[in-house]
Amino acid sequence: FDYTVQAGLFCGMRYTRAAVLTHHTTPNLLGTYERQLYPFLKEAAMRCDLIIDVGSAEGYFAVGLARLAGRPVLAFDVNGSERQMVTEMAALNQVSHLVTVSHWCSSSRLVDLVRGRRALVFCDIDGGEFSLFTPDAVEALRGCDVFIELHGTPEENRRLIESFMGREPIILEHPKEPVGAADLKILGPDAERMSADRKST
Repeated sequence: FDYTVQAGLFCGMRYTRAAVLTHHTTPNLLGTYERQLYPFLKEAAMRCDLIIDVGSAEGYFAVGLARLAGRPVLAFDVNGSERQMVTEMAALNQVSHLVTVSHWCSSSRLVDLVRGRRALVFCDIDGGEFSLFTPDAVEALRGCDVFIELHGTPEENRRLIESFMGREPIILEHPKEPVGAADLKILGPDAERMSADRKST
């Protein structure tokens, strides 16, 4: 695909060779990665004035949302290689002026960042969400759109969801069936496996 996202919310976004060689990017390049989020993300991105991506990895959502909405994006990742890839992806897609890459987002930093703003917060930090979203952070996020990938036990997940009481949570499961395998016929029997989101394999 010439390292270019083929469809979906971020159609036309370019990937770097480094990102493709170090990540399972086939669903990203197909434009189907975590597709269940796209309608909600697009709506939230268009009404916010700041996007915060905590656990940005190579930058699929950070760079994609910057391209889509033209809003400033703060991308956080503790992995230096991932931060470098976000920086390179932002430059390749001509949104470096919108994307700021940082190492760590604490709960207090998150509170400071969203104060007085309509923010879109996107979080995928493999269990760190339970310490990031303290009661102070949850309170500060009133009026913001918050997307959290949950990695805890059912009880831990339930408690975090309930901490946002007074709002209507939308709980989305990862799609069970991969899509886009038809575009990968060259891979033969591996096409379906390669088109699957990594979280559903």
